[in-house]
Amino acid sequence: CGKHKVLAKTPTSRTISTSDTFAFNERFQSKMRQFRIPMASLDDTDKKGRVEEDRSFAIDAATVRIMKSRKVLPHVQLVQEVLQQLHFFRPNPKAIKRRIEQLIEREYLERDAQDQRLYR
Repeated sequence: CGKHKVLAKTPTSRTISTSDTFAFNERFQSKMRQFRIPMASLDDTDKKGRVEEDRSFAIDAATVRIMKSRKVLPHVQLVQEVLQQLHFFRPNPKAIKRRIEQLIEREYLERDAQDQRLYR
């Protein structure tokens, strides 16, 4: 299941279950003196869903941090500052808007009574 076949797995399939057995591959050879062997995972967690969930938490945290320091901001400026803070994964502006709406529903943010484009 990888670049180096150090272990022989029975039955031979791409997935790992608790009933699978592993043995040292006697025919294994490598020119490299050292190499890394990554750990196999039995978790069938949805990695894409987990990443999206982690990113939504990061967007929420950045938004709340910005609003705590600025107190009142228009929507466009808030989105720009969130994008600037979250430079490590570049969130979609639509996702930021969705997370802002969620924060309003959970009462972490509120819209200004006179100008709906402002957040408090």
